[in-house]
Amino acid sequence: MERRTPIQVVIIRDPADRATDAYVGALELAFEGRARNSNDAPQYISDAVDLQIHVLTPALDHAAFDAGALLGAAAYTIVVEIRSGPEAVRPPAQQRFFDAHDQADSGNAARTLVVTIPESKVGATVQRASTAPDELEASLLPVATALHALELARRTLEAADADGADATGYLKFFVSHAKIDGVPAALSLIGLMRRLRGFSASSMGITTPFDYFYDVEDIPAGSDWKQVLESNARSSVLIVLRTEEYQNRFWCRSEYHWAEEMGLPILVVDLRTEQFQVADRLPFGVATAVRIGDGNLLRAILHASASHVRLMRDRFMANKAKQGAFEVLPRHPSVISLAGAMKRLEARSTGNTDARIYYPSPRLPDVFVAAVQPMLSNDDVSARLCSMDDVG
Repeated sequence: MERRTPIQVVIIRDPADRATDAYVGALELAFEGRARNSNDAPQYISDAVDLQIHVLTPALDHAAFDAGALLGAAAYTIVVEIRSGPEAVRPPAQQRFFDAHDQADSGNAARTLVVTIPESKVGATVQRASTAPDELEASLLPVATALHALELARRTLEAADADGADATGYLKFFVSHAKIDGVPAALSLIGLMRRLRGFSASSMGITTPFDYFYDVEDIPAGSDWKQVLESNARSSVLIVLRTEEYQNRFWCRSEYHWAEEMGLPILVVDLRTEQFQVADRLPFGVATAVRIGDGNLLRAILHASASHVRLMRDRFMANKAKQGAFEVLPRHPSVISLAGAMKRLEARSTGNTDARIYYPSPRLPDVFVAAVQPMLSNDDVSARLCSMDDVG
């Protein structure tokens, strides 16, 4: 198995330009779950998921800097070039890096994201007109950049896992909510997604960081809405707007079960306000969850994107391990997700297949593994439940 880290992010910028600090902080939060300089980082995404993907800001002018060694440290490198102006001429140190970058791998151009920081409007006595009706607010640009970088990383890992095949398309967020008490939050989330989706960055092959599915907008008139709903739920990250009524609704529970059975990432946005809650009817406990008490839904979008990148990273590592047939779950397993994983393994089995079902670290207690083991073996497949710590 290749021992290099699967993927890394390298930021190329002018370190003396303080306007780039917010972008660096957003990228660190998106991939590492923290910003090293919290004074400069945008705190509204400070709860991001740690993907174990390093964000590096190399000192290109340092005499000991070796671009080849840096690029060789990972199987794939996402380069984010942050510019403060539209000029195309790079400083010499940056140009030397990109020369080495282009020589290292002819496919590297497809993993380069170029972001130009817009001219500041601070200090003007008269508000300037926007150049476009959907122009993204300057305060959201660092987060939009981080989302583009996450999508670029996701596509890179997906293509690598599929032995070079193209990615299946944009990551789609399926917004699942109860109509009776979840519509206000759903409309707020969709409005923010629509704004972020329209932001364009100069990355080859990617014009938007994600797509989304919202039943009111995306189920065509006259269609079998149940079939459309199920089809989209099974090809997306499920964003659950968990209000008090969510798990009491049949279709909400169905959407959750479909995603759990298919092994798709699920992000639970906890919007409950009651002090005392009834027992869960869905396996919420194993899903990634965020609270947005401050009303800031950026956190939900960032977590949803990051959760799929983490799944792609784990699939990439499991594939490189070459330990036979496998399935990778995006979270600790439930009975529903294990049953779904076994169905997929059986569909690919040629009989008497030894397989592994991987889940994120840390390892589960032995008593749990022993309890579910009977459902992991039949005439076609015998599966072993393993954490990602067992890859190797």
